[in-house]
Amino acid sequence: MHDDENKKVHAAVEAAHDEHMRSLVDAPAPGEAADFASLLADAGFDATVPVKNAFRSMCQRIFTSQSDETVAINITRALLATPSPSAALLNLDRYFDRAGDPTVFLTTIADAPPILEMVAIALGGSQ
Repeated sequence: MHDDENKKVHAAVEAAHDEHMRSLVDAPAPGEAADFASLLADAGFDATVPVKNAFRSMCQRIFTSQSDETVAINITRALLATPSPSAALLNLDRYFDRAGDPTVFLTTIADAPPILEMVAIALGGSQ
């Protein structure tokens, strides 16, 4: 992934993290709220409401499971490397909905990046 692409992924994850942290203390968003649709489009996802909601949901699950931004960034990069990044993201969100607590999944992929790559490819090719 090129440096410019890394910056775009970081911007999207950081915006989601900031939003999550503000929600924990009921703090209002700063004057310029993150425009997730354009951040996600810049990173390589479709700029649709379902994709935006799935990205927020994924990041919130990661942050509440005691994982950090690095895990979110690595997952986002893996999803973007698939033939259909938006489908991979939506399918990961569906997986999290069904699986419940994502802690085991997140711990596993943090410790074994090749597993993340395989899972992302499978998610990106699923209907």
